[in-house]
Amino acid sequence: MAGINTEQRPIAVQRVAQGGFNPFETLRRAANDALGGLVPSKPTTTKPTSTTPVNTAPTLAPYDKKATQARLDEFREQMRSSYTIDGRTVKVAPQFQMEGGLSDPEGKGPAKSRTGTMAKVSAALPELKQNPALRTAASAAGMGRATPEQMQLVTQALIDAGKLPPAKGDHTSDSARVRKLQWDFGLGSDCAGYTAQAATKAAGRDLGLTGVNRNGDALQGSITPQQFSRVPQEPGKPMRARAGDIVRLNDPTPGEAGHWVSVYDHQTMNKDRVARLHDSQNDFWKGSPKNAEVHVYTLDSSWGAGGDWQTKGEQGEVGGADRRKWVYNSANDRWGSYDDRTKTPTIVYTENGPYDHLPDVKVYRPKTAEAQ
Repeated sequence: MAGINTEQRPIAVQRVAQGGFNPFETLRRAANDALGGLVPSKPTTTKPTSTTPVNTAPTLAPYDKKATQARLDEFREQMRSSYTIDGRTVKVAPQFQMEGGLSDPEGKGPAKSRTGTMAKVSAALPELKQNPALRTAASAAGMGRATPEQMQLVTQALIDAGKLPPAKGDHTSDSARVRKLQWDFGLGSDCAGYTAQAATKAAGRDLGLTGVNRNGDALQGSITPQQFSRVPQEPGKPMRARAGDIVRLNDPTPGEAGHWVSVYDHQTMNKDRVARLHDSQNDFWKGSPKNAEVHVYTLDSSWGAGGDWQTKGEQGEVGGADRRKWVYNSANDRWGSYDDRTKTPTIVYTENGPYDHLPDVKVYRPKTAEAQ
C-alpha cells in the first residue's frame, strides 16, 4: 500500500497483540499518517448480550408517612364511585366479589365466577358485545379486580338499564340498592385487587402489580424482590408494619384463600384508652394489666361478605371495600378487631390471630431510598 509509513507496522502489530487496537483501527491510523487524517473512524456500537447486566432497580424516593397516607386516602375515595339514580348522586364503595366465591344468595343466576357474571351482564346489557371498554369492565369486576373507573362504568350501565333493585325491604337506601345490584350480578372487588391498587397508589410509582387487576394474576406471585423487601417478624411480638406495607394472612382452614390488606397506620394505643377499654371479661384482655401495651393497626382492603350481601359482623361491618382496625395485646400475645367509630368503642377477640387468621403474617414493604 504505497504511501503508508511502514515504520508504523511493527508498533501496530505489537499493539494488536496486546489487545490495544483492533486491526481496522491500526490500519486507519497508519493511513491517516499518509493521507493527512482523511480516513474516518469506524462507528462502533455495543450490542447487548445475555450476560449484559440490566438495571431493573426502581427509582426510589425517601419514605414519607404523611404523603403515603394521603395517597391511600385518595385511592379510598376514588373507590367510592359516584352513581346517578333518578337525578340523585350517591357515592358507594364496591361490594365484595371474588372469582369462585359466594354471591347471588337468592339463586337468580350463576354469579359465582367471571363467566357467570358475564352471562348475567350480557343478558342485561345487549350493548356489551359492541362496547369493548364496558365488556372489559364487566369482566374485571366479575373476577374482583376492577379499577374504580371500571366499577363505575359497568354499575352505572346496569342502573341506566333499569336493573337497580326497588327500594324496599332491607335495601331502601340508594347505597344499599347499588350494593345489592353489584351482589346480584357478581360485581365487586376482592382483597388482592384492592390491595394491589392501594399499594401502588401509596408508593407513588409502578410496583409491578398491574397484572393483578389487568390479567387476574396472583398478588403473591407479583411481589418481586426488585420492588419489595420482606419485613422480618418475631413470634409473640407486635407485627412490624407501617403505612404503605402489604400484609398477607393465611387462613386457618387448609385450602382457603387467606387475606390481603394494605396498611394505613400503626400506632401504640394511649395508656388512658387502654385503661378505659380494659375488660377482664373480654378474652382479649385475659391475664393482661390495665396498662398493657396495645398496638393498633389501621388497614384498607375489600373484606369478605360471608355469603350475605349485607352481612353484619359483631361490630356492624359489611363486606366490600372498607377501612378497619386490628389490635394486638403485647402482654398476652392476643389479637382483636377494634371499632372506634362509635361512641362506645369495642374490641372483639379473634382467637386464631389477626382477622381470625393465623398469626404467621407476611409483611411486604415497597422499597424506598432508605437502607433496606
